[in-house]
Amino acid sequence: MKPIVSFTLFGTQMKYYVGAERNIDDINKMLPDWEVRIYYHSDFVFREYLEKLKVKNVNLIDIKEIKIGGKDSIHFPYFWRFLSFLEEVPSIVRDLDSRFSEREVSYINAWMNSDKDYFIIRDHPWHSPVPSGLFGMKKRTELFESHMRSEEHTSELQSPCNLVCRLLLEK
Repeated sequence: MKPIVSFTLFGTQMKYYVGAERNIDDINKMLPDWEVRIYYHSDFVFREYLEKLKVKNVNLIDIKEIKIGGKDSIHFPYFWRFLSFLEEVPSIVRDLDSRFSEREVSYINAWMNSDKDYFIIRDHPWHSPVPSGLFGMKKRTELFESHMRSEEHTSELQSPCNLVCRLLLEK
């Protein structure tokens, strides 16, 4: 299996749909050996835009029937992209409203050639301690899976950043 760059797509803001198109194209050029994956809920996206994305080199996954922490996934769209961490392959989660750069690709390649399990880019003063849209893991961990599937971590009060921070603190 290829390593994964994972995104979540939902809502009506066009910047995410434009971001999906641009990121698919950019990642396929800059990281051609990686899979671009977008998780979406078929009831909460523009269908005509999905049709545009389907002709690109992307794996689109409808999470409509998936439950996270025993609850319907529609309540936790920011967590969808983390589903790629439940596979036995390196995975990076990103935000659709940001773009890949050559600098980031060099960081990713250095990480992939290292013995480090986690990937974090925190290069802006506004970034949280562990930006949930600039994070990666090389392999599936039982600790992350138990956190992901726990109702405690998928409550409305928990953010993806909290989930990632807790994982790293407990490691």
